[in-house]
Amino acid sequence: MRVIWVLLVVITTFFSCTKNPGKEFKGKWVDTQNDKNILIISRAGDNYRVDVKIENEKYPAIIDQEFLKMMIEKDTLTLIIKDNLLLLGNDTYRKLKSKNFNPGAGQY
Repeated sequence: MRVIWVLLVVITTFFSCTKNPGKEFKGKWVDTQNDKNILIISRAGDNYRVDVKIENEKYPAIIDQEFLKMMIEKDTLTLIIKDNLLLLGNDTYRKLKSKNFNPGAGQY
């Protein structure tokens, strides 16, 4: 019986300490200067996908430590979250709360 409790504590500790490094990137992001420039970041298997709505393009991305690396042809762009904002080059995006949008219908 004691072994079961020890195993339960070890398993609970392991899973509570495991962090999903890309979780904070997932969601809908809107450019702070141009609200028509929208990024939707979602899981695609073990990796991620970035939908750039203004270009109507989709790009693969991977997590590299605390960064999201988006591959565009032969280039790699790095997305960083700082102060609850997503930074991509010179553009800054704010995240919309999931209750504020419906991916198929837009913001409501």
